[in-house]
Amino acid sequence: MEIKERSNRILVVLNSGENIKDIITDVILQYGIIEASIIGFGYMKELEYGYLEKEDPIFYQKSFQKETVTVSSFNGSVTDRNFHIHLFGVNKKNQSLGGHFINGLVGEMFSITIDVFKTE
Repeated sequence: MEIKERSNRILVVLNSGENIKDIITDVILQYGIIEASIIGFGYMKELEYGYLEKEDPIFYQKSFQKETVTVSSFNGSVTDRNFHIHLFGVNKKNQSLGGHFINGLVGEMFSITIDVFKTE
């Protein structure tokens, strides 16, 4: 992983095999991020995602891809140190998939930009 900082922006470039959820959580804690927006793109070799099936209590129907997914949209926010991200991508069969990001492992590469609005 490589991190570059500029003003209120943090660029995180992840390497193959790194856990995206863990990296985002670590960056939030390391920089004391309370509020931010997150965008990203790249490849995942494993992806766990879901869609809202039930609102009260909130329940996500989970799906798991254990093949390369090209992620063209990865958007979300950090609120009170917790992140919530949605994504859109395609698999090798050119099937579209998207929904609530739960976890994923980096394929060839993955890049995340965090625009920080509020820190501790």
